[in-house]
Amino acid sequence: LWIGFWRGGACTFDGVECRRPTGVDRLETSTVRAIFHDSRGDHWFGTDEGLYRRRGERWKRYGLADGLPTDAIRVVKEGADGALWVGTYGGGIVRMSGDRVESLDTSHGLSHDLIRSIYVDGDGVVWVGTEGRGLNRVFVSPRAPLSAARITAYTKEVGLFSDVVHQIVEDDVGRLWMSSNQGIFWAHREDLEAFAR
Repeated sequence: LWIGFWRGGACTFDGVECRRPTGVDRLETSTVRAIFHDSRGDHWFGTDEGLYRRRGERWKRYGLADGLPTDAIRVVKEGADGALWVGTYGGGIVRMSGDRVESLDTSHGLSHDLIRSIYVDGDGVVWVGTEGRGLNRVFVSPRAPLSAARITAYTKEVGLFSDVVHQIVEDDVGRLWMSSNQGIFWAHREDLEAFAR
């Protein structure tokens, strides 16, 4: 079990002892905001100091020099095609596929660059919750550049319960459940899809 800390990095906990990795550039003092285990067996750690990948016992840090728009990472998810979707605090979202790192922000039509949550549905649609500008539906073919994405924003102005979306999960009848500062709410995915057409 991996546990992330405020300004204390991360550790593996076996029920008795917490073991911290050593020698990992800036991770030991970072605030870990996201931990994700992908389909290839890699662990990803979103921090205020960049994105870290642990593959076996080897660590790699991704930051501005690697194409990320900011070092402030808030969420990491994976699409069915194996691409990683990364939500940042101030830089929008990032798609990482192989060696390709692409970002999408308000200049491309995203409603906000402060990202709180990401959910990738079974159709490959990426749902992005923001900190103050609602929910975004992002669709792009896995082979197309991210800049070709079709984006639809949903806010309180068009009926969304809250413009702050902390988490997004889908139930077995197609409802997207979202948590916010005002509580929990849901919307039928098919209704949101119809609005996007």
